[in-house]
Amino acid sequence: AARALLIQAAMNSELPETRAKIIAEALKLAREKGQWRLMALGFAPMVGTLTPSSELAWFLGDAARILIAANNLEAARNWVSFAKEDELRDGKKAELWPLYVLLSENPNGIATQEALLTWWKARGNTNEDSATRIRIFFSLINSMGVTIPSELWAIGSDDPKPVKNFGPRASLRNALSQAAAAGSPGGTVVLSLIALGDRGTDPENLSAAEISIVALKRLGFDEEARAIALEIAIEAGL
Repeated sequence: AARALLIQAAMNSELPETRAKIIAEALKLAREKGQWRLMALGFAPMVGTLTPSSELAWFLGDAARILIAANNLEAARNWVSFAKEDELRDGKKAELWPLYVLLSENPNGIATQEALLTWWKARGNTNEDSATRIRIFFSLINSMGVTIPSELWAIGSDDPKPVKNFGPRASLRNALSQAAAAGSPGGTVVLSLIALGDRGTDPENLSAAEISIVALKRLGFDEEARAIALEIAIEAGL
């Protein structure tokens, strides 16, 4: 009932800025209760009618995440790409850059070692929560073939708030690796689904996601691998 009231309030708001504020507040409350994805899917049609603008610069990240949850990646790219506009502050660009990389069809061409170092310097101070998100980001793009500078990997080793890891057993990891090496599309897809299991794209299932992404990309399932990475990214708050 509460979700329905918030959605109705957003629908009844004529100004895009007012509608965006209601959506952003609703998403914040939903994430605190572990219901972010459900709320995001409810707002996705409304966000699809909005257009990126300087007035909605603060809403770029939320809009992109909602559209990713709804599997509208092209629209999500439009919102994230707006962060490249000159009028946006460097802090906002740095905040959205991980999503820009993950949405890209060529993350290797964007997340070069120089670009990663530049982005890291632009972020400023890092608290426990952001350190965890950054480590998840590095793990995801590394599984997609991006090389992470060793000095940036070092932040993960001292993370005071490590992510729980519920990775698949060794036999399953080995079977998935062998299926991908043998060029078996069906076996790779099935074993990837088994590896992800009930936890799916929960950030705590990062290990399973990593090996699934690597295996899927090896056989050319780039879109599917990207979808897994994006789902974990938005669940982690990237």
